[in-house]
Amino acid sequence: AAVAVVAAVSAPWVGEKACVVPGLVRIGGLGMVRTDTSTAGCEMLYRVQIEPSEPELREGYAAILVDARRDAEAAEQLRKAIALDPYYSAPYLLMASIADVEDYKEEAVAQYQSFTAHAEGTDPDLPSVKGRLAKLSSSQNALPPRD
Repeated sequence: AAVAVVAAVSAPWVGEKACVVPGLVRIGGLGMVRTDTSTAGCEMLYRVQIEPSEPELREGYAAILVDARRDAEAAEQLRKAIALDPYYSAPYLLMASIADVEDYKEEAVAQYQSFTAHAEGTDPDLPSVKGRLAKLSSSQNALPPRD
């Protein structure tokens, strides 16, 4: 039987109150399945604090932060994930998506290019990313240069 490990962590999206998380029993994804961003965020924050050198956890936590509309914090987690493993392609895609939604076209293009450079040829996101990259690149070329 699994033993629940309980820890209190600071969770900014629940009003800076500590949340209690049964770590190592549930994962953040379960909260997201239930569309419970607060629980998922607490669980993933706890996991990131336990294993700060795992880029996959940081990328997962960033995805939850994006769902909670905390893009700046998500970008920080993604930068850390990229620093830990620059060949892991998923953080580049999420960074590109954030930049794309925020209409930072140059940043979106750079991040999409990084994703395509690091993604495996069989990555299911690759065709749509290449299409989006082509569209953004063509619209950038159509704009007058900035002063």
